[in-house]
This record gives sequence, C-alpha cells and structure tokens, in this order.
Amino acid sequence: MDGVDEYREKYELAKRRIISSLDRLRRLGFFEDYSNLTSEELFEKIRNGELGREWPGPWESIEEAKRLLVGARDLVEDGGKTRILTTEETAERRYKDTIERLMELADFEIDYAMMMYDTKRVIKRSAEVKPEYRGRGLEFFEELVRISRGMFNPDEVKEEMWWESILKEDEHGYESLHTYIPIRFKFRGKEYLVKILFKDECMYPDIAVKQVNELIKDTGYQYYISYQYEDILLLMLTEEEAKKLTDDFLGKANCKLEVVRAELLPVQKSLEVDNTTRKLFIESIDYLKRMDFFEDYKNLTSEEIFERIRRGEIGREWLGWGSKELSPEEKRRKQRAYYNEPFAYDRYIACHDKRRVFFESMERYCPEDIGVELLEKLAWISRGVFNPTEIKEGRTRYAKDYWTLPIHFKFRGKELKIKLVRSAVLNLDLIASQINELIKDTGYQYYTFDRAFYDNILMLVLTEKEAIKLIKERGWRLWVFRERNFKGRRNLPPIEPLEPPSKSSFHI
Repeated sequence: MDGVDEYREKYELAKRRIISSLDRLRRLGFFEDYSNLTSEELFEKIRNGELGREWPGPWESIEEAKRLLVGARDLVEDGGKTRILTTEETAERRYKDTIERLMELADFEIDYAMMMYDTKRVIKRSAEVKPEYRGRGLEFFEELVRISRGMFNPDEVKEEMWWESILKEDEHGYESLHTYIPIRFKFRGKEYLVKILFKDECMYPDIAVKQVNELIKDTGYQYYISYQYEDILLLMLTEEEAKKLTDDFLGKANCKLEVVRAELLPVQKSLEVDNTTRKLFIESIDYLKRMDFFEDYKNLTSEEIFERIRRGEIGREWLGWGSKELSPEEKRRKQRAYYNEPFAYDRYIACHDKRRVFFESMERYCPEDIGVELLEKLAWISRGVFNPTEIKEGRTRYAKDYWTLPIHFKFRGKELKIKLVRSAVLNLDLIASQINELIKDTGYQYYTFDRAFYDNILMLVLTEKEAIKLIKERGWRLWVFRERNFKGRRNLPPIEPLEPPSKSSFHI
C-alpha cells in the first residue's frame, strides 16, 4: 500500500476544501435545518449518509472504503489483459481515485456537488425515468413541497387515475407514449389540479411546476429549473438569490437557472383556428350536448365549452386537433375532405368529455393495480349501468406470448371475475366484451370508434338507437364489443362494426 500516508495528508486537504465549501453554501442560505451544527459536524453527517444521499467518497481510510464497498470488485486493464481486482485492491484503488478527483476540482465544482446534499432545498433527479409504479407523481409532488421553503404548503393532496395515449410528435410521424399523472390538492382554500407529464421514458415537470409558480408568485419566490445533461435540478429562490447563486458558482459550473415557464400546451396552439373551423367545433358541441355529452357543464354554452377546451381547462389538454398534425402528403393520402366531416370534429370534441369517453394507450405501462384502475375507468364512463365494487386483482398468469390478469369484483350482489390480457400490446377488447355481457339487459353497450386513432383505444357507452343515430347523422364509425372465446391468439376477439339501416353519406 505505497503512498498511503501521502493520501492521508491529501484526504485532510480534501476534507478542508469540502468544509470550506459548506461554509460558503451556508452563507448563501443552504443547510438552514442544521444551523446548530458546525460545518465539520455537518460533513460527518453527509459522509454517514444521514442527509438522504449516499456519499461517493473520498473516504477517511482504506479500511472505511473497504467497509462501505462490500463486495465491490473493479475491472482494470493490466498488460493488455482485463483483470478483476480483489475487494481489497478495489477499496484501495477507489480510496485513492476519489481523493485525486476531488483535489482536481475547482471550488465552484465542489460547491455545486455539495449543494445537492441539502435535500430540503434542492431536487436533483434523472429526467430519464418511467412512471413504473403507482404514486410516482405524488412522490415528485411531495419533493416540490419539501424544497418550497414554506411558500407552497398544499393539503388534501392525492394522485388520481393516470391518462395515457400515443401521440404524434411531428410531421414525420414520430409517435411517443404520453403518460399524464394528475395531482389534485387544496391551496389557500381553493382546489387545484396539475398534471405531471412523462413522455416515453422521460419526465417533463415544466407544465406542473409552472402552474404551481403561478399560485405562489405573490410570495416573491419561484421554482427555478436547470437541465444538466440527463438530470433535472429544481430550487425555490427569489430573483435576487438566483442571480447571486449564478454569479457565485452555478454560472461557472455551466448551470443555467431559469424560472419554470412552460409554453402553451399543444391543444391550445392547435385550436387557434379560423372562424369556419371554430364554427364547426361549436356545432359539434351543440350536437353532442343533445346526446348527453358534457353533462358536467350544463351551465355553459357551447362557445364557453370550446373556449375552456382551448385553454386546457376542460378535457385532455394534451390532445391536439388532428388536422394540424398531418403533413400535406398525409392529408392528401387520408383525403382532405375527411376534415370537413362532422365525425372528425365530433370525435375530437367527444374525447374531451372524460365522463363519456375512455381514452387509453394500448402500449401503456402496466404498474401494480392496472386491472383495478382500468375497471374503475370503464365504470366512470358507464353512465351508471356498470358500477362494480370490491375490485381486486388475482394472480397474473404468463404464457409464451401473452399474460392474463384476473380481476375480481362484485356486481349486482354477485362475485364475478373477468380477464385482462396483454400480448404485444394491452388488449381491452376481451374485457369490454365481458362487461357488455353483464350489462346487455340495460340496453347499453360499450362501443369503440375509429380504430385507427394512432395506437390508442377509445370507448364510450351507448344504446343501439344512439349509436345508429350517430352513424346516420354524423358519419361515426362504431364497433360493438362481442364476447368470444379466447384461445391465446395474438389477434384477440374481433369486434363487430355496427352498420346503420342505410349507409351514411359521410362514411369514407
């Protein structure tokens, strides 16, 4: 262990640099919760992992490194060959390397690294994160509250049902999975709803954080954000504090702080339409209201409903008007006349009535309780004819190219079971057809419309009379779910197109 004494001296120098960094940060208002500790005592807490983040080194001794790096073994190149080091060799190597690396850092780089240990002031997380489990959105929201310095103290916070869809990103047809996690809360006596967006495997917190910034702007504090490679950095600061931090060390570390101000949502942009198109949307809302859509907004005129949809206050604010998303070539291929069809406007507007339309991606994530969530969503749009209780999942069964998940529940006093199936994609045809069997005596059934809506499935509950009316008068394409035996095929039970007595003149 050549040079160990030399590294002990270097460690003491590194330690003094870290303590000096903590002194500087404390003068800037960091680590206020530890004002009763000296910077030396604070460093010991950080080193022991007591502030919520692991300490990656440097360590006081090789023995300490060995104790903390249990089982770690590094690969090294030795004489042109790859060799696996022993645990002792790995501990010594990392002990020396971490000291050397820290001694090479400038003061502002050490300040930037040590700032991250004040988890009451700083959120640092990877942007590359999937919404893999229930509570992911709530977890992030609670982090926002934790670093708010008392400026944002909501209560009655709860995470609501996720909404997922496949949406086109640009004219080249690139599609991505959008997952929206709604968080409902009360703040200063009023109720609010924000949505945290995940796009494929990345989190985009800007829209939700921007909404919170609007709520607290009278305090003089705002959430500031910085994107560092694949990481997101968030702090609660005044404008003066943000400038001072940037001047003192963040600017030198290429950390650009910005107040979180999100652009207008896609739907708001795509609905900046001409008067003719706007009139067609209003007519569509008029018609759908007569078909019992937008029952929650009876007190609003069709013009007011459209304006609220445009502002993202009603419906699925991420859902852009389709005609804006197609390239000229696609428009020609799909027939420009399609965008003059009543159905094109009805379909888009109907999707904003969450009480009537189920909108789900077939490629969505399947966290724990996915079966419970889907059944609750289907009950939500059922117009009162399907109201299961005591919903719980059974044990997932895996086959070669698909899995099935039994969902147990009570309906009309009976204990029942239906199956959710996923193969290459999440298939909802089987589950909808099973529910249709249960409610067929009501005259209502689950229908789907326009099967080619990217990779999403849309459902609503109608009587046959209502369905035929929509087809005849507005050119809707509707399919009803019928129960079939499932044999494990990739192409799951077919659905039947509903044809009106006479073909609609609107049907392409």
